[in-house]
Amino acid sequence: MCAAVARALPEMPLKRYRNLVLLRGGDRSFHPTFFSGLGRQEPTWDLHISYFGKSSPFVNEGVACSCTHDGGSGKFESIHDLVDRRKLDLSGYDYIAFPDDDLIITGPQWNALFDIARRYDLEVAGVSLNPFGYWEFPHMLSQPGLLLRFTNHIEPFALIFRRDVFEKVFPYFKMKGIAWGIEHIVGHIRSHDRAVAIIDAVDVFHTRMQRTGELYGGVKRVDEVFLAETQDLLKSLGLTPQTPKVSGAIDRRGRDVPPADVYRLLRPFLRGMRKWRTLTKVTTLAIMQEGQVLMRAPYPVSYRHAKIRPTLS
Repeated sequence: MCAAVARALPEMPLKRYRNLVLLRGGDRSFHPTFFSGLGRQEPTWDLHISYFGKSSPFVNEGVACSCTHDGGSGKFESIHDLVDRRKLDLSGYDYIAFPDDDLIITGPQWNALFDIARRYDLEVAGVSLNPFGYWEFPHMLSQPGLLLRFTNHIEPFALIFRRDVFEKVFPYFKMKGIAWGIEHIVGHIRSHDRAVAIIDAVDVFHTRMQRTGELYGGVKRVDEVFLAETQDLLKSLGLTPQTPKVSGAIDRRGRDVPPADVYRLLRPFLRGMRKWRTLTKVTTLAIMQEGQVLMRAPYPVSYRHAKIRPTLS
């Protein structure tokens, strides 16, 4: 078991693997969980932290990653500046993930996400959410029995782009309204109905309530401001908002599931989750302290206050 420490890191991705996790992270980032659970398993991805915190990011000893200090502007705008101004070299990567810093994702989960994206040649992939964390769109919740669902809409808390598709959407990253607009743009740029998918086989914990992160910068009436910016962006691009739709799925045995069967399977689950949510008051879910994750409500009782220390190699 290795302790998380703050140390000097290189500024350019190490290019050991064909996948890259490019994280915008602050002082409360959960990135130390990214290398937990690997044991003897090797990660199949590099990690680059675009850091906007006041100190230095905690990185477990023995973990190789890169880091730049990029201030506190929005997630996608900062990534555009990082790649464009700092000339962050992304060549050589097949897939690039852009997670938020409030997600608990383990090393084996990252390996599985990239493996599934590559196996099905996905242009864009999204991570499904564990229902005990914070969530907004019911279709982003992990669905029992399914490996993935093909869709036109993915909430952008952890988008995974195939690099050629990332190069197409990259110019949009600097535009006002991209924070919410990207989920609609993805639906328009997909080349076919099975190009974009939510991966149900991997569900992650979203630890903070939506629109409360540090990058929102104390914006008042966030919903009104961001919705107006998104509408202006889509209008300027001549695009329409995407209503979430499922165009098929793959089950855990690798079998095709037609859209009608997907909806028939999921309808009771989604109805139950909406009811559960109205009856549950969500409070602080988890905090990160020097590489430790302290779990709190609304997890089941057996999870509450359980300390998880990432075991990193």
